[in-house]
Amino acid sequence: MTFPCPVFSPKASAAPPASAITYIGKFVGSQSGGTITIPSVPIATGASDVVVVGFVREAAFSTTISGLAVGSTGGTLWGPGDVVLGFITGGWLEYFFCQPGALSTANIVATVASGTVSTGYFFVWVLTGTTATPLDAVSSAQATSTTVALNDIETKVGGAVMAIGICEPTITGWTETWSGSETVVEDDDLTSNTGNHRIVACHFATTAASTTQDLTLTLAASQAHIGGAISFGP
Repeated sequence: MTFPCPVFSPKASAAPPASAITYIGKFVGSQSGGTITIPSVPIATGASDVVVVGFVREAAFSTTISGLAVGSTGGTLWGPGDVVLGFITGGWLEYFFCQPGALSTANIVATVASGTVSTGYFFVWVLTGTTATPLDAVSSAQATSTTVALNDIETKVGGAVMAIGICEPTITGWTETWSGSETVVEDDDLTSNTGNHRIVACHFATTAASTTQDLTLTLAASQAHIGGAISFGP
């Protein structure tokens, strides 16, 4: 089944340098069954490079993404596994990661197993100088005040990427700030078409070997639902 009117917003045009986190862009749209292609993801050559895809959808339902592959060759890009993070009312988040090896560019193809992906957001990062070993995840944190603690996130070689889903009754004038021992860089910040769900795609600005970081997310609004952080390391 074809994908109607896809939108892909690339943020990089060349393979990233060694030991870096490069945000590639986002892919937005809706689909019922079939496959979704994220075109021309630039990756450096070498098995140490990792493509990380965070898939966020607005509502939790039975649809799953069953696999990732290189569109031009059909080769499997799966790493050791995937992490699925469900969170309250705001949506659903899945992370996939893969090691493309010697390819210089790839079309990442996600297969929709069943049902309909309604306004799904795919965020794509490339990590170099690391392997695709998941270290930990933070999910389903709920705040009835303005502060959400995201604690004990491992930041080892290669760093960490996060897609944070935030659901709140109103987002008018809503801003967020981060504090902690790591600087968080926000790669993308978008509002869902339902008007009360925001997704922040971000990563750590710096990394340190064998370091555990505590972060605090402060919102200018209350009753936020937070979901999703995963880090990768050797």
